[in-house]
Amino acid sequence: MSIPRFTRSPDPMLYFVLADFGPLGRAWVERSVGDMDRNTTIRDIREGQIENVVRVLEVSLEGPICSDVTEDILRAAGPWFDDPAPLSPSERLAACRDHARELRNA
Repeated sequence: MSIPRFTRSPDPMLYFVLADFGPLGRAWVERSVGDMDRNTTIRDIREGQIENVVRVLEVSLEGPICSDVTEDILRAAGPWFDDPAPLSPSERLAACRDHARELRNA
C-alpha cells in the first residue's frame, strides 16, 4: 500500500479570512486548502461569498511567515481598482468618499 504524497501548490501561501458574523461573533471562514490561494480569496470576496471581512492573514507553507494583508486583498477585491468599471471619474471619487465616510462612522 502506498501513501499518497502531498503535492505543493504553486502558491506557497495560504490566506486565512476572519469575518464578522454579527450577533454570532467573529470567526475564521472555513474553506478547503485548495481554495485558500490569493486569487480565489480575492474572487470569493469580490463575488460576495465572503462578506464582512475583518482581517486577512497570509501564511507561508514553507516557513514561519505570517503577514496581515487585509488592505491589499480588499483593495484587489474592490470593483473600481482592477475591473473596467462603468463609473465615471466623478462617480468613482464619490464612491471612495462614501466608503471613507462609512469607515469613519463605524
